[in-house]
Amino acid sequence: SRRRAIPCGMPLITGHSCDYACRYCYIQDWYPFVAPTPSELSGEEVLLALLGNPNWVPSRDFIILGDVCDPFHPRLRARSLEYIEAASSLNSPVQFSTKSEIPPEAAAVLGCLVRERGALVSALVTITTLRHAMELEPEAPPVAARLKTIRRLA
Repeated sequence: SRRRAIPCGMPLITGHSCDYACRYCYIQDWYPFVAPTPSELSGEEVLLALLGNPNWVPSRDFIILGDVCDPFHPRLRARSLEYIEAASSLNSPVQFSTKSEIPPEAAAVLGCLVRERGALVSALVTITTLRHAMELEPEAPPVAARLKTIRRLA
């Protein structure tokens, strides 16, 4: 291709697998639908890996959480918050997608990172359907819980 590469973000893997068993999920090609396990790397280690990557530029390229797991699944929430806190010093936008309910305490931590540390956070709370949610996402948190998350993050 003769076009310049378009920065598309750097995924940070906060965990492996998911037990929400969404019928449309591509993760089942890699992992069974089981409870996720957090990534072993600490926030500091992820920060060093990002800074050592010659193809990633701080403040230009963004960071993605949630491409192979739900970063705010209860078993991954602490690791995801740790990664967001570590990345806040880079001045790069962090975007995440989740179906999990983010409890008030975690929403407060995110708010603090945005207000006090200058973290650039973009949240996507996924709601694919109201009518067929239980059929398509049988183990995911209910839509009402996701709506609570949207209110908490607003």
